[in-house]
Amino acid sequence: MRGVPRRWARRRRASPHPGRAPRDVRDCPRPHQRRGPLPHPASPDRSHRRRSRRRTGRQAQAGAGGERLGHRPRRRRPAGSGRRPGRTRPVSTLSSSAGLVLASVPTKAFRKAQLGLAATVRSNDIAAVYGPPGSGKTHAVRHFISHDPVMTGRRSHWLQMSYRPTPKELAYRLTAEMGANPRGRTQYELVDLIVEQLKGSNDVLVIDEAHHLPGAGLQQLRYLHDRGNSSWALLLVGSDIGKALKSAGELRSRVSAAMSFGPLTDEDLVVALRRLHPALDALSNDTLRDIDDKFPRGNFRDWVHFTQHATRLAAGGPITPQVIAATLSLCLGPTR
Repeated sequence: MRGVPRRWARRRRASPHPGRAPRDVRDCPRPHQRRGPLPHPASPDRSHRRRSRRRTGRQAQAGAGGERLGHRPRRRRPAGSGRRPGRTRPVSTLSSSAGLVLASVPTKAFRKAQLGLAATVRSNDIAAVYGPPGSGKTHAVRHFISHDPVMTGRRSHWLQMSYRPTPKELAYRLTAEMGANPRGRTQYELVDLIVEQLKGSNDVLVIDEAHHLPGAGLQQLRYLHDRGNSSWALLLVGSDIGKALKSAGELRSRVSAAMSFGPLTDEDLVVALRRLHPALDALSNDTLRDIDDKFPRGNFRDWVHFTQHATRLAAGGPITPQVIAATLSLCLGPTR
């Protein structure tokens, strides 16, 4: 056949399905179409029955209310529920997972942080709280927000950072934290909205895990604080704030107070552990130092984990050498 490609020639082939007439080559599916086994002509198509059953079930669920098929009714919040603009976000409790009241362990770094944070908030400045993970810096800031008299009449906003957020993500989360709707807004509109919310207020903004912020995010925080005419306080909490602030010299020069946390050592270690739990108070100083050399190494969070497991293994009794050995094997594991 002239003028017709060979692949479209009217050639006949045998049908792979018995009882069905051979198909023309032009009726074969295109290469981009979905290929699959064809239904046998003797097997009836029951797909319409399944669809009708589903419709019947939906109609039965809809009832006589006249709702459209397949529509899931939207749940509505009761009036007065949810966060309102300007509502203070509650901070976590001051008790650890072991039921230990951490506020009763005032270490030197803890007391120094309380004084430095109070001075920063009074003057609406910027403070940095840094130290290794598990040293108690976040707990000290939470205790200050919840208990210090300086926070009377002030709202607090707590924002925990993810790894290297973009400036728009930072502005988006700040807007949502303050109770405003950030959807459908550009980054510049979000920044203006944050400035409007914070300007003239005496709020306290806490950025936890601030070392995850890139230089652009730190510069944005500095810009927000400057636009607010220093009418609110900014607290940066992180494990390596110093290295992060090197990329934002303007913000680093505005930090009025820097509080550092580190591992518990010597006399401060013994005093803190004896006030942490009565079971630890019954142990000798040499025993506490020996345990610290093997596992916690001055890390306050690791000491909380050790006390939690030891008190459960002791089942209300004293912490014996056997309990200490079992707890150390449980805490150390194969990775330490």
